[in-house]
This record gives sequence, C-alpha cells and structure tokens, in this order.
Amino acid sequence: MSITVKDGEAVFFTGSGIEVFRLASLLQGLKLQAVGIRMSARLPQATTIARKQYGLKGNLASLTEQVTKLLAKVKSETTYVEEVPEGTEVPTVETV
Repeated sequence: MSITVKDGEAVFFTGSGIEVFRLASLLQGLKLQAVGIRMSARLPQATTIARKQYGLKGNLASLTEQVTKLLAKVKSETTYVEEVPEGTEVPTVETV
C-alpha cells in the first residue's frame, strides 16, 4: 500500500491506501450525520454504508466508535506514506 505525496499537493492512493481513504471518508460522514448533515443528497447515509459495506451493527454512536477502531487497525497494519522529491515525474491518469 502506498500513499504518495508529490510536492505537497497531489496525493495518490494505491493498494490498501484506498481502504484507508474510504474508512476515513466514512468516519467523517458519520461525524457529519451526528450533527444533522448528510455527505450527499444522492448517496445513502453514512450509517447505511457502514452497515452494508462493513457488516457493522448498532446506532450512530456505536458505528462511529467501530469505524474509528477499524480505521486505526487498518492504518497501523498497512499505511505507508511516500514523499516524492520535487521534480520527480509521477504517472498521470488520463480521463476519457
């Protein structure tokens, strides 16, 4: 897994870095939901995502605690941040 930071601006997630990002986003969504804000009008609520995608159970507070612990576990097992020296060419992703 790699999270690459280039020139302090661009961030690339690969491998299990994607899972770390998804869990961090879900955790923020749960915190927003706690104060009455949804991540998006078109997406399911964060509690629904936590239950369906990760098989977690409980109320909002319980789900927030479970996702926090899961994120800490995944980070401790897999996170590696790589700083790319300035001027190094990093492959770009082209959109179609």
